[in-house]
Formats: sequence, C-alpha cells, structure tokens
Amino acid sequence: MTGAQSTDIINHLKEVGADMFSELAKLSQTAGARPDFIQGGGGNTSVKLPDGLMAIKASGFRLSQVTETDGFAVVETDTLKDVTAERGYKPLRPSVEAGFHALLGRFVLHTHPVYCNLALCSQNGAERLPGLMSGYSFIVVPYINPGAELCAVIKEKKTPDTQVVFLQNHGMIVTADTADECLRIHEDVNERIGASYGVTRADFEAFSEQLNKILYPDQQVYMDLTDTQREVMAAVMFIQFTLMKQGQTARAMDQTALNFISGWEGEAYRKSILR
Repeated sequence: MTGAQSTDIINHLKEVGADMFSELAKLSQTAGARPDFIQGGGGNTSVKLPDGLMAIKASGFRLSQVTETDGFAVVETDTLKDVTAERGYKPLRPSVEAGFHALLGRFVLHTHPVYCNLALCSQNGAERLPGLMSGYSFIVVPYINPGAELCAVIKEKKTPDTQVVFLQNHGMIVTADTADECLRIHEDVNERIGASYGVTRADFEAFSEQLNKILYPDQQVYMDLTDTQREVMAAVMFIQFTLMKQGQTARAMDQTALNFISGWEGEAYRKSILR
C-alpha cells in the first residue's frame, strides 16, 4: 500500500466513521470463526455507509480475514459500481452476491449454516420453518442461480420488514440495523432449527472431530484434503447423516444448477484466490 493510498483510507474512514468498518469486521470474524456457519470462502457480509456506498466482503476471502482495512471492496449501493481503488483501498473484487446486499438493510450477513440447511436441503424441510420463526419476518426463496436472477426474486419477495431470507439448497441471509442484532438473529434462528432436528453446535463439533480421524492408510493416501475441503465435507456429511437418522430425504441440486456453478467465472475466481 502506498502512502497516498494510506492517506485516502484514513480520510475515508473519517468521512464515514471508522466504527462502521470495525462493526463489519466484527460481524465477519464472529460468523467466520464457525465452520458450522461458514465453510472456506463462502458467505459474505456488508454494511451501508452514509455516503451512498456499501462495503462488502471481497470475493474469495474468508469471512475471518475481513479487518477494518482489508478483505472487503467498496461499491456504490445504487449502481454496484466498484469504487474500491478509487477510494484508496486495496483493489479487491466485490462478492458476486453484492446485488442482494444492496437491496437489504444496513448490515447484512449471508451464511451457509448446517442447521438451516437441514431444512433447506431436504424434501419438504422448508415446511417446518413457519412453526419455528415466531417473532421474525422471513421469506423463503427456491433455489435460483446466484447473481442477477437471485437478486430479482429477492427484490420481488422481500418486504420492508424482512429480517431473514432462506435460500433453498444454499443458506440464509440476515439483515438488521446493527452487527450485533444480525449476529443475535442468526444465532437464534439456527439454534431453533437445529433443535427441531435434535442437533446442537456440540454435536457438529463432535461429528467433525470424528470425521477428521485417519482410520486406515488409504484414507491418508487418497483423501489428502485441504482445510476448506474438510470443512465442506464435514458440513455436507453432517447434514446427510442427520437427515438419514430422522428418515428425511436430502434434496440435491439439479444438473442445470450444477452446470451453471461449474461454468460461472465468478465461482472460478473466488476458488482461485482462496487463502
């Protein structure tokens, strides 16, 4: 970072309030510390700034890597124009999901929790949500390819009061006026859904610990996984095993959706820079 860039960042922090970036970092790091909520470079966070801008997690970064001055991009909220470098920040690429962040409240947290995905990745699982969401305004969105299509449906379905957006075969979005309220809602909703399936954070952690044990040589030879691959495998297998124990059927993504993800440049990019 050059001296000029450093000065630009300091000036911008003074303009919008350094606490906004501090709160974004707290929101990101708190959620990002939980592999039952986030795996690898998945999920994203954002905060609306008072000058018509939005700071959003950078594509490919882990949530745990977001700090007050790094790990995010800055865009114009209305147009999504990337002004990160223009404002003197490290020129990182905004999350591909910036569109729906712009539609929601001041703070936005998007995650892929194993608990809500028990309902969202199972046949008829979403039908239990109304009975679990007392006190919250929420919507359920069927699986739609990320990007412009998903943004359009969220824009159509949301109301001014919407606090939680459930995305089938994907995850959840929480929006609130403060980072703390985002985290509280997110924790509460996942605890409620987990309890309805008879599982807790302790169950996931115990499952992950067992899954990481090497039982015989070929496991070591043929499953030399990265940390991200281990996180994703633990999450997916926890969901599958929990559903099987309860006699529930998992709902897989269809081939059209898989082809879109496999061929999407945005996904290839974030995979390429995951640290």
